[in-house]
Amino acid sequence: MIEKAADDGNLDLLRDLIDADPPPPDVLLRAMATARAWFGRDPATELRERLGAPDATVETGVLTFEDYLPTVRWVRVVAPDGRRVEVRLAHRAIVTFLERAIGLRVPPDELLERALWSGDPESQDWSQADLTIRRRVPIEESAQWAIGRLGDPEPLVRRFAAGLLHLMSFDIEGEEYVGALRDRLGVESDGATLSSVIGAYSGFLDDRVLPELIPFARDPRVDVRCRVAGELMTDSDGQPAEMLAAQFDLTRDEDPTVRRVALAALIHGPVDVPVIRELLAVHLAGDDRQLRIEAAFGLARRGDGPALAELRRLAQEDGDESSTWHSYWGVLNILGQR
Repeated sequence: MIEKAADDGNLDLLRDLIDADPPPPDVLLRAMATARAWFGRDPATELRERLGAPDATVETGVLTFEDYLPTVRWVRVVAPDGRRVEVRLAHRAIVTFLERAIGLRVPPDELLERALWSGDPESQDWSQADLTIRRRVPIEESAQWAIGRLGDPEPLVRRFAAGLLHLMSFDIEGEEYVGALRDRLGVESDGATLSSVIGAYSGFLDDRVLPELIPFARDPRVDVRCRVAGELMTDSDGQPAEMLAAQFDLTRDEDPTVRRVALAALIHGPVDVPVIRELLAVHLAGDDRQLRIEAAFGLARRGDGPALAELRRLAQEDGDESSTWHSYWGVLNILGQR
């Protein structure tokens, strides 16, 4: 079953099988060889040969799972007589996963090559390579490797490196990482990569004030502004006036996602000044129900009694399994009323 899952490119099934009944190393090695045999193959050609139908039609797609879980591409061939066979294209992710399970140490450049194969940062190939490099010991070795890739000519390589450093920021610290990311902020041209660099930079600085992000609040690219909206306001109170002004500008952004992220940062942040309460009061009285819920939460956690009552009413409408109800109970916990 494990080898079959490896041949099918089904990482999720393979992982479940191994977790349920851990096999001996020789089984994992055979599964790894089975998955690796797909490297360099053309999936459609391989599947047509397996069906014995060179004229079979080819279908492709992307399989998605729950929010934030990695995706995987698939290929299916269908013979004229209706016979069909398909495969998920996660063979590189499977090899990476099995290498980690066995304890094999693979050069990060090789793992990077696998991550980039599909060109999709949301893919299982990407996530497994990322996870494996981050788990290398010592982790500082991997961080240094990532810093060395921040200036790579290929945007996806830089994005991979910045994303890696962002996740590493939870486990390590150091001015050298901050400095390298700060330098990259000033020269990065790719929007998606710049968003990752901003996230990594903010992660290493944790709750420090970040006025250097203010210029990016006016970036023409939506993904950059959205990232700034989520990172500009930190967990530190006493934000400089220019930072608060930039965040307010983002709550009026032309893009609705940017507006929501900016507002959420103000709602959940520690800053409590009259202009924030006024902004939340406007949304509490507005027509957008989700923004009303968020505004009620933001005001209630700041001790506004009527807002707390409104949040309770909205939570009762949505039911005790809803996110609104959890927000309501979260506010009660913050206020010490549970």
